[in-house]
This record gives sequence, C-alpha cells and structure tokens, in this order.
Amino acid sequence: MPSPNRSDSRRRGRILVDALCVQEIMHVFCVPGESYLAALDALQDASGSTPIELFTNVEAIAHTATLSEIRARSMPRPGGPASGTPR
Repeated sequence: MPSPNRSDSRRRGRILVDALCVQEIMHVFCVPGESYLAALDALQDASGSTPIELFTNVEAIAHTATLSEIRARSMPRPGGPASGTPR
C-alpha cells in the first residue's frame, strides 16, 4: 500500500479537528510525535477558528497523562467546557 502524500495527511488531520469540534472537545493533551504531525498541524492551523486548546508536553508522557486526568476530573464533562464557561 503506498504511503499517503502530504495533502492526504493534512486533510485527515483537518477531519480529526472537525470531529473534535462536533463533539465539543475543548482541550487536547499530547506528547508531540511524528506519527500524528498532520493532526498537530491541523490543530495549529485551526487555532484561531476553533475553541480547541492544545496542551503539549515534550518532556514526559506521564506528565501529560496526569495533566489530562486532573483536567478531566475537574470538568463536568471530560474534554468539554468548564461549568459556567460559555461555548
């Protein structure tokens, strides 16, 4: 199977961002990696037009997991807006 070209990858990244917006996901936590650069590029490209906030941690996966768990436990709906926060 041939590897996808850059435009296919960018389009797939944008599809992911659109799906996150439909689900009203407002926070994404990740450790940047080459395997999903298209998704990171799409999140960066859409940063002015979507409410999604990207949290990256280049130091350790454990820190990123802890941050995402703390954030999820403090929210009424994981990934969604805080109570009283306008959408």
